[in-house]
Amino acid sequence: MKDYETEYKIPNITDVKSSPCRIYKGRDKPATAGFPDRFDICKLNKEIYEKRKISIQNILQKAYDNAKNHWDKRLIIDVRSGTIKSALNNLENDIEKTEEYAFKFLREDYTYDV
Repeated sequence: MKDYETEYKIPNITDVKSSPCRIYKGRDKPATAGFPDRFDICKLNKEIYEKRKISIQNILQKAYDNAKNHWDKRLIIDVRSGTIKSALNNLENDIEKTEEYAFKFLREDYTYDV
């Protein structure tokens, strides 16, 4: 789960591939805005895990804490209705601005270094 304290950016850990669950493709493919509060960690093997264990565990612990204690602050994007709900922005009935934020939050390079 993405962290509202890092503006819903994806953690960039050396040697670890992380990416949004979906990359937003525009209003003609609104389902690509699904699961905006999540990201994937891919291509993780035992050697890389052992090398980056502390960073990975810290991210997982923060994601658990957000899901357990800050569920109301998760990122929700509905481009069909022009709605965003989050700790940073709340929009209703503003399709253009919602799409702008969807393109921002759901791209592969919207990251922060861990």
